[in-house]
Amino acid sequence: MAGVVVSDTPPRVAGLAGEVAELLGGSVAAPPLFVEGFRGAAYGVSTEGGEAALKSLLRTEGVLTDPVYTAKALHAVVERGAELAGGGPLVFWHTGGVPSVFSGEHELVSW
Repeated sequence: MAGVVVSDTPPRVAGLAGEVAELLGGSVAAPPLFVEGFRGAAYGVSTEGGEAALKSLLRTEGVLTDPVYTAKALHAVVERGAELAGGGPLVFWHTGGVPSVFSGEHELVSW
């Protein structure tokens, strides 16, 4: 399991993964991998790479993501997907956030 770091919460996320595994009657086989380098200037601020990844996904697959958090994670998949998948399948979990596209804070609304 890998997560793209877009905030200051990786230790909390690792703890939650363990708690969920315990609730399900299992354990975490390996600690989550936290992928750094895609946060950008600040939490809640879009990045050029994220916006490029968002536009590419929208143009090729018709899937719209939010321009900040999901786009940053998508950028990580574009840049490091083969490495993160380790030769196996890679699942990108799109968690929503699309309404922020229309907030007027991003250049994406000018399409």
